[in-house]
Amino acid sequence: MFQNVELIVDSLLNEDGIAGRVTQVAFSPSGAYLASCSVHKAHLQVCVWDLVTGGIALCFNNVGITGRIVSFVWGHQLLVATSEFKLYSFDVTSGMLRSESVVDAPKDDVLVDIHPYNKIDSCLIVFRSGLVILFDVNAGTPNVIRAPTTDVNVTCSAFHESGVLYLGLSKDLLIVVNLHTRQDMLLEGGADFGTNCVVQRVAIHPMQKQISFVLKDKTIRVANLLHDNDTIRIEPRHKLQDAVNRWLWNICGFSHDGELIWGSFCTPGEHLIYMWDSNSGTLVKMLQGPKEDLILAAWNPKGPSIITGTSYGALYRWVPEYPVKWSALVPGLEEIEENTVEEELNMTRKSKSQDEESFINVISKDPTALVIENVKLVVNALKS
Repeated sequence: MFQNVELIVDSLLNEDGIAGRVTQVAFSPSGAYLASCSVHKAHLQVCVWDLVTGGIALCFNNVGITGRIVSFVWGHQLLVATSEFKLYSFDVTSGMLRSESVVDAPKDDVLVDIHPYNKIDSCLIVFRSGLVILFDVNAGTPNVIRAPTTDVNVTCSAFHESGVLYLGLSKDLLIVVNLHTRQDMLLEGGADFGTNCVVQRVAIHPMQKQISFVLKDKTIRVANLLHDNDTIRIEPRHKLQDAVNRWLWNICGFSHDGELIWGSFCTPGEHLIYMWDSNSGTLVKMLQGPKEDLILAAWNPKGPSIITGTSYGALYRWVPEYPVKWSALVPGLEEIEENTVEEELNMTRKSKSQDEESFINVISKDPTALVIENVKLVVNALKS
């Protein structure tokens, strides 16, 4: 189904010779480009790769940055969020740093994630306290969507284009926010996963039919989503795990069409991606890369293509292996699975060769038979 076709980048070097290890990647909304993000000595470097040619289409170098990179997304523009509440916006059309903003948030809070919103100049910012704000990148003004909640520890989040935000928690599983009404939706069935489950990653089916979690109990849980006005019911469907090694998963998601569930783990010396059928939960494929620690992975939202990144800073692209269709090259050419005519000719040639080897010469006598006959005549003569 998939094969490892090429190494996109081994290491990034900017004009001043500053090398950076890729730590975050993001696909463009069209799926035709890939953006990579790296930091070296407080300098941010963002490169845009053309997935058709494999070359660099655009590169932003020597951007001063404070704090570590928390989230990197590509919506209407490239956005980078850091742990110091700073938001960097890059314009891919002009190739310029568009803006650098400081998000006004409680100092004791922690920025968890950002998501591109439907509006051109806005993005969603999620904090650990459950605070969700709609941030205007150009004006630098926040608009509170959800107020912080006591005893809530948000660990991850997932956004769906329909206007629903899923917040993964360290307990009680999920908080689902309707961005249109700015109200928390009623969640049913969350207790079926247990009361002490820690959600480390959450992903949504493209059609919002299913949801997948990476839990701290070394499993990936998949559940069906049932919508009823302001109520969402979760029905457990699959429990996926590595039964042999019992490794802790760190990434999970759905394929672009929702037919596959995929996941990976960060284990020293391992570069593996597992794929399961989203309906049956059976293991379909396992991709094995080089003996390098896998730290990031992303599925192209518009097609069957996967990008994986290692601790050495290398990026690998995985694409399906399509068979060659020779009938498309010659009009009227009909392809057959097996060449039966050639097989029959080979059998005929083989039978002829076997007949020639077993041919008995009845005209001339075998020299060995003549010797035996002469010996018999001599023995009979001596007896007489």
